[in-house]
Amino acid sequence: MPTSQGRENSSPYHRPFSDYLTSALEARQREVEQLRSSSQEFVRNKAEYRRIIDQFLALDRALHGSPDQSLLDRFKMVEEELRIAKKDRDAAAEQLSTSSRKIAELTTTLLYQQGIVDESNALATRQRVRLEELQEEVHRSRGRAAFVEQMIQEYPDEGFYEVVLPPLSELEGELVSIRADLRRVATLAHRLYRSDPATVLHHHDRYIGAIIEAVVAFLRRGLDSDDPDVAAHNFRISSIQWFFHNAVDQERASTVWC
Repeated sequence: MPTSQGRENSSPYHRPFSDYLTSALEARQREVEQLRSSSQEFVRNKAEYRRIIDQFLALDRALHGSPDQSLLDRFKMVEEELRIAKKDRDAAAEQLSTSSRKIAELTTTLLYQQGIVDESNALATRQRVRLEELQEEVHRSRGRAAFVEQMIQEYPDEGFYEVVLPPLSELEGELVSIRADLRRVATLAHRLYRSDPATVLHHHDRYIGAIIEAVVAFLRRGLDSDDPDVAAHNFRISSIQWFFHNAVDQERASTVWC
């Protein structure tokens, strides 16, 4: 039959002191482990906590307002101001867009007006040139009118003045003759330039004679002119003719004596 001590030890409500001590130590150990893990986690998150605190302090310094107000109230006030500022910015952007459109329209109008001004300037330049040409034409017309008036005053209309012109066939014949003479002289001059000196001396009489004939024909046609310049020119050509004529005579004489 079990004793009373054995019954006390076997009862679940009567545990030994060592068991309580073990349980307390284990609980204490768990608390120490929790504290150690909490301390390690705090060390790991210390930099993050410091950053958050610094941000909080910076935000507290940046948010204006009464010191009695909480940070949340001041933040809400700043948020409201930001909303108003954003609204003002949107209104200013809309106004700027409207102004930009107006500026673009004004620029287009200005370019169009500038084109019209350029065309007007070009037209004015052309008109000024045309006016100068007309002024010159008026000046020439006035000169002609003055000359006609002078001729009328010097030669009054006392009767019918008949102007006798040579027939066209005669003028054409003279022109053909002049062209033939010029062609003959040009041919002789070209041959003189390209020929050998000995050949030139051999045909001297023939060339000089043809030149003299052409000069004489020119002099004959110029004798009818009353222009003093033509008369002086004829005199010079006559001197040249006399020189060549005497030169031919001298050469012939020297040839005979040789």
